[in-house]
Parts: sequence; structure tokens; C-alpha cells
Amino acid sequence: MSEALEVAREALRGERAWVVGGAVRDRLLGRPVLDLDVAVAGEPRTLARHLAVVAGGPAFELSGAFGAWRVHAPGREWQVDVTALQGDSIQEDLAQRDFTVNAIAEPLDGGPLVDPFGGAGDLERRCLRMVSDEAFDRDPLRVLRLARFAAGLGFEPDEATIAAAAQRATRIGEVAQERVFGELKHLVTSDDALEGLELMDRLRLTEHVLPELVTLRGVEQNRFHRSRSSSPSRWPTS
Repeated sequence: MSEALEVAREALRGERAWVVGGAVRDRLLGRPVLDLDVAVAGEPRTLARHLAVVAGGPAFELSGAFGAWRVHAPGREWQVDVTALQGDSIQEDLAQRDFTVNAIAEPLDGGPLVDPFGGAGDLERRCLRMVSDEAFDRDPLRVLRLARFAAGLGFEPDEATIAAAAQRATRIGEVAQERVFGELKHLVTSDDALEGLELMDRLRLTEHVLPELVTLRGVEQNRFHRSRSSSPSRWPTS
């Protein structure tokens, strides 16, 4: 059990609370989990401050609109984000998330997974599938997140998800630039960054997010910029 989970369970014992999002996904994938996202039915400000007292670290508000607070360990070894449940139940909350692999919840006090959209099965298939057709309408940044998760997890989006994302690619301009930059930073530092960039191109995102790269399409390096062992560029030519 991670220290973050142990402290969260102690501080929020008896509350209606669920571990959600990437922490559940990564645990099921066998990846290390340091940080937690916890959805609570109670008032997140009060619960986050109590969690901070137990943890011995600071608590601060992330988003007033979504009722999100963050608690750090004293040495910042881990963090717990506490957010208000979006809807009247955990199922309604999960229905508003982006991809099925991120729409799995686990009761904080323990118990069976809440997985109404088959996310655990998609993890086994290494598939990225949207929770619903409205997923990208709720937040256009999710189109870029699709490419970022494909690069970071090595998963393949299904065709319906690709089609829905591509239809909404132009809406990335509605998203604050700092949010776009944050996703791009995650993408380009991933092990499979090239896969993510190629998916961005397939989604017609490149021209909106990295227009400089569009002008380089089809351009090859000359021999002075290519090492002897390097292979030809895989950047799409169409």
C-alpha cells in the first residue's frame, strides 16, 4: 500500500470516497502509484484540510469551479487531489470522464472496482476508448490527451474514438494555452513520443497545436544532420 493511500484512508475513513482516474489505471497495470485522485461525496475543502492535518502537509485549492483541492506530503513525496463527486453517484461521475481506462473507481476503504464502461477489459486489450460521444465536447483538450495517453501508455485508440476526436480537433483553440502546453510536455517526453505525434497528425491536431511541424512535412535531413546509424524519418508525408 502506498503512503498516500494509507494516509488518505486514515483521514477519510467513513466518508463516501473513491480512488479514481490514473491511480486506479496504473495500479491495475502494475505501475507504481505515488499520487492519488480521490472523488468525495462530502465537501472537498473540509475533507482536504483534514487530510492535510493528518498528512502534516499543506492543502490548497486547485479549482473552485470543480471543487478540487490538493494535499502534499510534507516533503512533497506524493500528493492527493480531492475533488467533489460530479453527479449524484460515482457512476454519474465516471460517465463524465474521458476514456474508459480512466473511468474506473475503487472505494477508498476497499471493495470491488466500480467499472461501468468496461475499462478493465480495455486495459487488458491496451485500447483507448471514449466513455461517450460527448467526451470531447466536455473538454476539447481531451483530443490532445488521446495522443498523449497513446504515447505514454502504448495503447491504441479504437476507430470510433479516433473519428470523434478528429471531428473536434479545431476546438483545441478554445483551450487555455497553458493546458495545451502541459499535455504537449507529457507527450514529447513519453517513451513513444513519435507515436503520439503521428496520432496528432492523424487527428489533424498538428496544424492547430504545432503548425511549425506542418511546414516540415516531407523534408528530410541532409547527411550533415543525420548520424550513420539513424534511420529515415517516419514523419507522415500526407
